[in-house]
Amino acid sequence: AVIIEMVRPYRAYHEPLVSTDITQLKTELSLNLRKNGSIVYWDYQHPLYVKLLSTILPLVLIISAFFTWSEVPWAGALLMVTGLLLVIPYGGQRTLVTRDRITVRWGIFGIKVLNLDVSRIDTAEIHNFSPLRDFGGYGIRFNREMQAYYASGNTGVKITTLDGKKYLIGSDRVSELAAVIEGILEAR
Repeated sequence: AVIIEMVRPYRAYHEPLVSTDITQLKTELSLNLRKNGSIVYWDYQHPLYVKLLSTILPLVLIISAFFTWSEVPWAGALLMVTGLLLVIPYGGQRTLVTRDRITVRWGIFGIKVLNLDVSRIDTAEIHNFSPLRDFGGYGIRFNREMQAYYASGNTGVKITTLDGKKYLIGSDRVSELAAVIEGILEAR
């Protein structure tokens, strides 16, 4: 797990924002965009249940595979493969917002699950939802109205594109994520 954590393409940036006041954040963002400065905003969701499911359960399955291997090799191999596949979600969801793109990545390998060009976005707004009722759980979900990407919580940023497609990106700091996306949209 330590080696996999070291090769993971995302490194958390734990520096606090200059200001936690959203209006101040929008002002700073607007000034930076007017100067043609670069914008890089990382948002991540890595809840405890993902950490536990992607570390403890694979460990139990891999240990079980070693004990099972000598008696039933195919069952040991199945346990080993399943254990290794369950490590993939470790790392949770990471959202990257730049001046040109919004990218959502999942898991330890940073698998790109959403890549939106900012020029295609019409609106972005904070949206409350019920994970079980609206989407049937957490993760990468779809319903008739939109595609959703979230690992925890019940609030996200709902993005509507110019062609009418809707995406929901979950966040633990939803007001900051929404402010950054709205600020970029206003500066276009």
